[in-house]
Amino acid sequence: MTSRDTTLVLQRLNTHCAMALEAAASLCKLRLSDEITVEHWLLALLEAGDGDIPAIMGHYGIDVDVLWDVLMSTIDRLPRNLRKDPGLSSQLVSLLHACVDNAQWPIRSAHLLQVIVDAPHVLRAPSLWPLLSFNSAQIDKLLSQLGAHTCETPSPLSAPSAIVDSMLQTTFGQDMASTAQSYMPAAAYGMGLASADPLARHTTDLTKRARNRELDPVFGRDREIQQMIEVLAKSRKNNLILVGDPGVGKTALVDGLALRVASGNVPNVIRDVRILTLSLGSLLPGIEGDTGFGQRFDAVIDAARASAEPVILFIDEVHTLSRSCNSTNEADAIDLLRRALARCDIRTIVVVTWAEYKAIFEHDASLARRCQIIRVDEPDDDDACLMLRGLKWHYATFHRVHVRDDALVAAVKLARRYIPTRKLPEKAFDLLDTAAARVRMALDIAPAALQRASATVSALEIEQATLEFDIAEAGAGASKRLKDIEISLHAARAEVNDVRARCATERELADAIRAQRDAAPQMRNANALALACEALAQAQAQDTTPLVSADVDAQVVAQVVAEWTGIPVGNLAMDESHDLLALDTPLRSRIAGQHDALRVLAENLRTANAGFKPERAPSAVFLLTGPSGVGKTETALALADILFGSQAALIVLDMSEYHEARTASRLTGPLPGDAGYGREGVLTEAVRQRPYSVVLLDGLENAHREVLDILCRVVDGRVTHDAQGRTIDFRNCVFLMTSSVGGETIESITAEQADAPHDILLDAVRPVLSTHFSPALLERVQPLVYRPLDGSALREVAQMKFAKVAEHLKGKHGMTLSVAESLVTTLTQQCLARDTGARGIDAHINQQVLPTIAREILVRRTSGEAAQRIGLSLSQDGLLAIDVAAGGPARHE
Repeated sequence: MTSRDTTLVLQRLNTHCAMALEAAASLCKLRLSDEITVEHWLLALLEAGDGDIPAIMGHYGIDVDVLWDVLMSTIDRLPRNLRKDPGLSSQLVSLLHACVDNAQWPIRSAHLLQVIVDAPHVLRAPSLWPLLSFNSAQIDKLLSQLGAHTCETPSPLSAPSAIVDSMLQTTFGQDMASTAQSYMPAAAYGMGLASADPLARHTTDLTKRARNRELDPVFGRDREIQQMIEVLAKSRKNNLILVGDPGVGKTALVDGLALRVASGNVPNVIRDVRILTLSLGSLLPGIEGDTGFGQRFDAVIDAARASAEPVILFIDEVHTLSRSCNSTNEADAIDLLRRALARCDIRTIVVVTWAEYKAIFEHDASLARRCQIIRVDEPDDDDACLMLRGLKWHYATFHRVHVRDDALVAAVKLARRYIPTRKLPEKAFDLLDTAAARVRMALDIAPAALQRASATVSALEIEQATLEFDIAEAGAGASKRLKDIEISLHAARAEVNDVRARCATERELADAIRAQRDAAPQMRNANALALACEALAQAQAQDTTPLVSADVDAQVVAQVVAEWTGIPVGNLAMDESHDLLALDTPLRSRIAGQHDALRVLAENLRTANAGFKPERAPSAVFLLTGPSGVGKTETALALADILFGSQAALIVLDMSEYHEARTASRLTGPLPGDAGYGREGVLTEAVRQRPYSVVLLDGLENAHREVLDILCRVVDGRVTHDAQGRTIDFRNCVFLMTSSVGGETIESITAEQADAPHDILLDAVRPVLSTHFSPALLERVQPLVYRPLDGSALREVAQMKFAKVAEHLKGKHGMTLSVAESLVTTLTQQCLARDTGARGIDAHINQQVLPTIAREILVRRTSGEAAQRIGLSLSQDGLLAIDVAAGGPARHE
């Protein structure tokens, strides 16, 4: 085998096979394989989807998915090589030469398959052989029918010259490759894909797509698009960088610009431009020795520069350029981009995230100064709603459902509040799309509630049949579990019938609504439509979760968010204003003995919600002071639950970790020039990820003065960005700072006057607070005095704690729990005598009660019996006694 032979073979590949071979080379490099195999090429040909091989597989009824899985598993088992780029395998070279020996010209993928079925040894996966249950004669007979149905045409095109070069260098070395090229006519060597227009091959014309109405309209970004036009219309430094977090709509801005150009709503200097999206994937190197990246990149730049129509080059995901070169002799890809920008004779739009900007541009002043930065921030709620309203018809048309405006508003508000790790508008679009798909699915197939109920019945029937088989075969008597299954089956079947009946009723009404909406305008009956809507609303009002909806509304959106986040739907649908008006009640149900402090806290939150607070400051800032174990931390947990729907919305910082001056920068992140610059700020990053949250700064007196100074700026609304320049919004946070400073003063006053008013306690503790905290901080916080818990408050706390244990037992093990009053009384007295507060109750339950209950559960589980009721009391000698009432078989969770 000579290099000349291999060159001629590669030249005989048609366009489809040549591009698939290039894709196979990229896949091989990505998977770190030693060499390009037949399996790599077959996988690339399958992935193309429009060639001979998929058509042949479809003709013979071969499952392409099975074939795909076998090829992938074979590739996964190939040897890996981290240091060497791959070359052609001997089996692949043999396959190519066999095609030439069969006098096939040009070589199309059907010819490759003919050789494979006649010589299956070229495949490394024997499991593929049974799938290829046809012969070359059958393919030859079928080949005449494929021309009109696949993309493979009979015109002979060579593979790209850069690919031919690199393959030859891989297999034979540079000298032999050069010799081989000398045997080829220059015209033949230069023809094919390599000689095609680089812009046509490596770019997509956005302005053409805009004129063909293939781009969605862009709303709410007029200011940013206007900034882009101003930069691009400049005579110099007319390259721009769009920088923003993922999901804020950076790429959509370029679509909006293309729509402006297509409509002629731009200055004359850029009215005739073409906006071309550069496909970086087609530029990346494929196989060993492929040093063509720079050539391809330069070819694109030169073609754009020489284009008769002015070109704006759009480069997305530019960070891939820094990893694109695989040769020591190849110029760095970023240098190529720098040279292209430096000449200022081609306009460029680069889109990057903040992390990519820091990695590529921030440390390269020469590259950064050639571009103008445009920040793309997350839109506010009004702009995000405008974006959804502008595109709601797309979702309504695609899913064939009606999308109500309250669904758009709910998608924005719930996404911003409960999906903090992503950005608007992307997360709101995804939420609305999912909600619309859910409504459509419920109209077409059984709703999820009916499927779950049916699955429960099926699981019980399978278990019943298994137990009955065991009884019949082993001669065992009827088990208690079998009787329980019969009872459960009866209830489950009744639930299925109930859900099916409700589903049929709601679907009938929904179909009536859709029929009226789909009717021609002159055939619509407004009264019938109103009556159907009212009837559906009445039917759904009987249950908290509608089964079938005619519209995408706020309730459906809330259900999707609840499933994504795990927060109950009821908490998502809460009316914030209504909840704040009644905030005292749920707080008092969770925190005992602090009615005065909770009243002041609720009043301040209501005041802040009405807008009476500094514009950029947090919603409210409180300093909770008092002895340990009186409910300060529990207040933070309760607020996170009540205000933001979940305790996951609580951000906790232990201020004892910030007792040194050098730790101050950890809150917002080290500044440029400081050690560790680039690390996220603990506080700023937590709030950036979850802007609706309760921030608990525990043990504030332990923090260093410099840390307190930064916190003072935060609560005053003067910290709006982190050290990396990203916007941090504290406006929707509630700050709770806890401290034991003044605890002794509070205890001494309440010892003499148990019902001392909150104002008197606050006046007494202020001088003590001023000795630990600066006046600037105290002026910006609302102090709340938490008094020591008396006997009645501790008793209430103990009852709350036991109620949580009972709730856990009921939910996990199906048991009820009863606690003797004598146990609660004794526990309360012990905590009072030891002055441990509510933490003493927690310690007693965790160290004595729970281990005792757990031991009984495990004992019963090993014996096959579960307890139905557990009773806790005190024995005559004052020890914890447990009384267990036996039940049926043990439950295993």
